[in-house]
Amino acid sequence: LAGRITPGARVALTAGSRRLRDIVVVLRVLASRVRAVGGSPFVVPCMGSHGGATAEGQAEVLRSLGVTEDSVGAPIVSSMDVTLAGESRFGAPVWVGQDLAGADAVIVVNRVKPHTDFYGPIESGLVKMLVIGAGKHAGAAQAHRLAIRHGFPAVLEEHARIALARLPVLFGVALI
Repeated sequence: LAGRITPGARVALTAGSRRLRDIVVVLRVLASRVRAVGGSPFVVPCMGSHGGATAEGQAEVLRSLGVTEDSVGAPIVSSMDVTLAGESRFGAPVWVGQDLAGADAVIVVNRVKPHTDFYGPIESGLVKMLVIGAGKHAGAAQAHRLAIRHGFPAVLEEHARIALARLPVLFGVALI
């Protein structure tokens, strides 16, 4: 991370709503490494509409998974506010969380696995975290509406391309 994170940089670590083995350890190590190079890590709930589609509900989901400021060594910054990342080829807005868009860097963390409802080259994982999770409720709802007509693989690919162009993503950590 040295050379990629400047001293004082605010670095967002994404955290989803699924129970992932060792998620607390993964987030704690990432936060520690970010601090070691002078960055200021914070954890952002990225879970679409889970937690009742509220900032408080999503912070509570993280607490239920053991993810707290004390357990990971970084504050939890929960918000449902979004900003426009761009417009997709489907003629629809692509939303990303303002908390992520306002960060100096983003590290995307999520589980990678086959999806239970559809098959495609992109199913679940880092790309889905960028579209559904990082899009907060507005982005998740938009992607799901578009998927009915265009299919999830096409929507995920298109919206992720736009989200990546807007967000300062350093890298992703794919958990299996």
